[in-house]
Amino acid sequence: MKIWQSQHVFDHPWEMISQAAWRKYPNPNNANIVAIDVLDRRLSLQGGLTTDRLFTTKFAFPKWISPFIPLSEFCYSTERSTVNPAARSMVLEARNLSLGSVITVEERLEYTPHPADSTKTLLTQQAIITVNGLPLVGRIETAMASTIAANANKGRQAMEWVVTTITAEAAELSRAFESLTTMA
Repeated sequence: MKIWQSQHVFDHPWEMISQAAWRKYPNPNNANIVAIDVLDRRLSLQGGLTTDRLFTTKFAFPKWISPFIPLSEFCYSTERSTVNPAARSMVLEARNLSLGSVITVEERLEYTPHPADSTKTLLTQQAIITVNGLPLVGRIETAMASTIAANANKGRQAMEWVVTTITAEAAELSRAFESLTTMA
């Protein structure tokens, strides 16, 4: 088992980052996610939102791994996200379905306001990688952790891209509304 952990501070408030997380895919930095399906969505009595989604990806494994595991064109994973607006918390927990009998990746991301500056958002991220029944377990787990680290960096870039997109959309809507009100 290998544990990968990371923290990152976004220079945007939690409300913006939690919106961006919903719109993170598709994005120009991570083209391997080909579909996202909402399986279930429910509200708690306290006003929280929990959503279960299925991700379909084209995951590129290193070529040296292919003799050891059966690869298919697509891989599937599930994600459960829980948003608690009152607590200003968003937690995403993902787990792979494909290859689950030999490789398990359990990932957890938590977005909260930065404790020292509420105009920023703290992302705490962890992935637990477990390989069973394969040779070169340590090498495979290390390769998976390296891939997760690289993808986490792409994910942060994607979040910034979404924030820029949301900001541009809001500005365009504001200009459109202003032009409508000046015509009236």
